[in-house]
Amino acid sequence: MINFFKNLAPVYLKKCARYYVQYVKQKNQNDAVVNDGPQYFLPAGYKSRLQPIFEDHNKNSILWQPDVYSLASMLAQATHATHILDIGCGHGEKLVKFHPSYNVIGIDTKENCTWCSEHYNFGEWLSMDLEQSLPELPVDAIGKTVLICSDVIEHIIDAHGFLNKLYRLLGMCSIGVISTPDRGLLYPFEQKGPPLFKKHVREWTAKEFKQLLDRAGMEAWVGETRASEESWDMETIIAIVRHKNS
Repeated sequence: MINFFKNLAPVYLKKCARYYVQYVKQKNQNDAVVNDGPQYFLPAGYKSRLQPIFEDHNKNSILWQPDVYSLASMLAQATHATHILDIGCGHGEKLVKFHPSYNVIGIDTKENCTWCSEHYNFGEWLSMDLEQSLPELPVDAIGKTVLICSDVIEHIIDAHGFLNKLYRLLGMCSIGVISTPDRGLLYPFEQKGPPLFKKHVREWTAKEFKQLLDRAGMEAWVGETRASEESWDMETIIAIVRHKNS
């Protein structure tokens, strides 16, 4: 047991140092923030970021949220799905692996969808402002689609509005998978916003996120998973969700 903690200590200290550096950098920058914690089931005094920085993960080679897509594959088999819908698909590297077994539909920014259309000769790529709207499913996909929304909601300013739209869309799907970073596991200290990651608006713990999903009307089963293929740190919330009328 002593050896276990000896091995663990350097990892924990390295993590503390990494986030301390980010904290110092953030203190020297003026963020536009709002105290809206309780509105989103966050602690009183929590500060949400109003102007997140957009950063495309596709610029690096790290595979993020690999287990989210593995779970979606298992759910697709279990529900006899024919379509996979990925909200916030990026360059589609993970989504296209479902082809040709499933019809794939990717939703993201105009730049990312244009890139996907130019590089893949299959799939449907829909550019949308996720703060404003979500699509209707094709008739042949209704009731036969697994929805994926992987590490998107932490970038959304109006999280309630987004989840309300997602819930309506989920009513046309068989089941869905949502993920987002777990604030309680991500930081080695209490963090009340704004998030140290400049591209995030706000971050939840698993308990808080379950309350958020409940408010949107979803049936949700919440757990934890790793953030990337390079780490086994369980720092990401993963939720299987269904419309209550499904």
